[in-house]
Amino acid sequence: MARACAHCSSASDVASLSEALKRRKVMHAHNLVEKLAERRVQMDELPPLSACRSFFDYCRREKRMDVAVSLLKMMPKNDKYLSVAMSSCSRAKDWKNAQETFQLWSEPNSFAYSGIIAAANQTGQWDEALHLFDQAVDGGAISVSVCNAAIESFSKKGQRDEAETILERMEDWGLQPNTRSYNSLIRAAARVGNVDEALRYKEQMRKGGACADEYTYTGLLLAIANSNTPETTLAFDLVTEMQMKEIQVGGHALSSLFRTCGKSGCEVDRAIQMFQEYMAANGPDPGAMSSYVAMCVKTNIPEAAVEVYTKLKLRLHMLDIFTAASLCSAVAALKNETAAMELYVDCLPLLGLVHKDVALGGIAVGNTIWKREHQVLFNSLVHMCGKVGMIDEVSELYAAMRGGRGPLPDTITFNSLIDAFAIQGDVESAIAVFDFMLEQEQSPSAHTFVSLLHGCAKSVQRTNSEGKGQELTQARAIFQTSKDFEIVPDTILYTALIDVAVKCEAYTDAFALFEEMQLQNIIPSVVTYGCLISGCEKLEDPTLAMKFYQMMCSTHLCPSDECHNILIKIHSRAGRLDDALELVKQVARTRGEMQQQTLNSVIRALSTEWLDRALRLASLMKTLGMTPSRKTYLALMEACDQQGRLNTAFSVYEEMCGLKYRPSRQGGSGLIESLCKAGDLQRALRVYQHMSDEVATGFGGVHTESIVHLTIACAKSGRIALSLSFYDTVRPYCVSLPERAHKQLTLGPMFESLIEALCRRGMIGEALSTYDDMKASGAQIGFTTLAFLENLCKSQRSDIPEWRVYDICASIRTLQENCKQSVLTKPEKSYHHGPAEGMMDG
Repeated sequence: MARACAHCSSASDVASLSEALKRRKVMHAHNLVEKLAERRVQMDELPPLSACRSFFDYCRREKRMDVAVSLLKMMPKNDKYLSVAMSSCSRAKDWKNAQETFQLWSEPNSFAYSGIIAAANQTGQWDEALHLFDQAVDGGAISVSVCNAAIESFSKKGQRDEAETILERMEDWGLQPNTRSYNSLIRAAARVGNVDEALRYKEQMRKGGACADEYTYTGLLLAIANSNTPETTLAFDLVTEMQMKEIQVGGHALSSLFRTCGKSGCEVDRAIQMFQEYMAANGPDPGAMSSYVAMCVKTNIPEAAVEVYTKLKLRLHMLDIFTAASLCSAVAALKNETAAMELYVDCLPLLGLVHKDVALGGIAVGNTIWKREHQVLFNSLVHMCGKVGMIDEVSELYAAMRGGRGPLPDTITFNSLIDAFAIQGDVESAIAVFDFMLEQEQSPSAHTFVSLLHGCAKSVQRTNSEGKGQELTQARAIFQTSKDFEIVPDTILYTALIDVAVKCEAYTDAFALFEEMQLQNIIPSVVTYGCLISGCEKLEDPTLAMKFYQMMCSTHLCPSDECHNILIKIHSRAGRLDDALELVKQVARTRGEMQQQTLNSVIRALSTEWLDRALRLASLMKTLGMTPSRKTYLALMEACDQQGRLNTAFSVYEEMCGLKYRPSRQGGSGLIESLCKAGDLQRALRVYQHMSDEVATGFGGVHTESIVHLTIACAKSGRIALSLSFYDTVRPYCVSLPERAHKQLTLGPMFESLIEALCRRGMIGEALSTYDDMKASGAQIGFTTLAFLENLCKSQRSDIPEWRVYDICASIRTLQENCKQSVLTKPEKSYHHGPAEGMMDG
């Protein structure tokens, strides 16, 4: 009787399971399978294949492929169902259950072998995969998919010759290689950056009749990105070929393209345009964004990277870990504290941390499984906070790490923390991190000691002259400690110690360390000579400075802008500027290939205080058949702008455009603002149009403040339609982000100019709308503008609600009251009207 009841119960559960599978109730089916597996119940009929596919996919997501295997054991054996389950095991990277599924085949066929080999590839079981391939060959279960899986195994293992051998043997087995066969080989060549091999496989693919697809081109672009000397032109040619064949240029392809541009520094503008087109059509892609931001940092345009962050925030799009890490580098390069604080708050949730404003008592931690990418982001975040001076946030991150609320630290983590404290000159905190580093049994690197020495140099600036000797003693001790850790002193370590000596005004020690470097055959760098020349500046010794300059040039080093700045400054004070310039020209002429770099550097050094000399030297370069660099043109343009020589600044700008040089966002924006203030609207619009065409990085490639000035200039010149167009561009930042707009933008004059211009044209609706925006932004306008608006409203009272007039009058009364209060404010009494001390009444 009990057996009969159990049988009825099992039959009922099997029926329920079949019904649950058919209705896609995967959670209920999951529970029933676990229950029936213990009784070893068998199903008489196969559920629909699509229903089982959904169930297997659910098990994969839940990482319970063992339940999927239990269902397979309950069902009648069928190759299709086993193949679907094997595919799910492969995607789940579950090698154990993939093996169990493979054993359910009574006679494994090509589907079984291709599935199990693919699962072995996914789980890194390369030897098992190759052993299974041999079994498939011996058992006659060979097919194109089995060969493709084996080619992928050899490729991932780095054995490209063996993979290519299988490709050649496929013809002997009567099999035709397909696109996937060649893609695996291309991918293998791409991993090691072998572009020639990847292109050779692409040519074989064409001759073999296989068609290249998105994965083919993605592999080729990856090969170029991984090569030592990436060819940007070839990469863009491949992208063009994809577009001609109507193959989608996906995020992975763009990621490799941006890496190529970042390495080579070429075609960056074209890459920026391609990224913006992709974002507009497809939205953010984590891989592409991360590589794009990294490219912007490497090519010295971090403002373009930060603009991506701004747009993502406006779209309310969440950051991914890799993009956030790259953005930290961009913000650190800009040293923008406002953006750094916003990014800091946004990055904490990605690390499973909660900001102190949300969790009372400091940073709190959530449920996070720490992975390598978390460690990368943590390190980048510490580096960014240190660079922009957010030392409190660095301390919070350090405390979270010490309390076990952050990823496990490595050498890079400790170096980032030491760097952050060292930048602020906080040597004590930096040394405390170093001690904790040793407690955690992390080996310091040369970078660790260089950072500690930099901290000593920064600390000198915060101490008085009496304490400077202590900093040098501490630096020498750090230098000696590096030797105890078997770190061989190199140029960077010696240079850092010389820098401390110079800042401590221990010039004899600095020069002695330089001689010690030479005795040990350690080649000084440009930075080394820069420190020594800086010491000569403090000694006011132009002869010694020129001696070090000549030594630097004799070793074929190109002096930096800072070296030339100091050299020119010393000789200018000594009344020997012409002698210095003549010697620099002489050295440049004798150095051949370095001549152009040297002259460019000197022009930039002169541009700040001796602009006429800089312009004459630039003319001399052009006379000699040399073209000043983009950096030099930017320095000249900004110097002319700052000194009010707008005609010259605009001429320099036009020369840049003629040479196809890309203007900087800061330089172009500054020129637009100066031209607008000078009333030269036509030239300002020409600069804006060119910036919009060349650099499409938010607000037409210029700063928001420049758009504000264009709005004002157009309104004052009567070009109302154009003024409103510019205003529409900045309006979201004035109204939606009032705090940021109030701090960064010149809002009052813009609203005044625009409202008055609209009132003159009788455009009452637009004037009132602008007035509402002004109130929402918190900006202030004057009596004259409010009077204009009031008179216009009264003249058109029939079309204007009565409350509008009252509102404007109330604003006028408030402004009058504020002015009256500021005038009547009682001054602090600084003297007494009583008799002077010692005087008698009467």
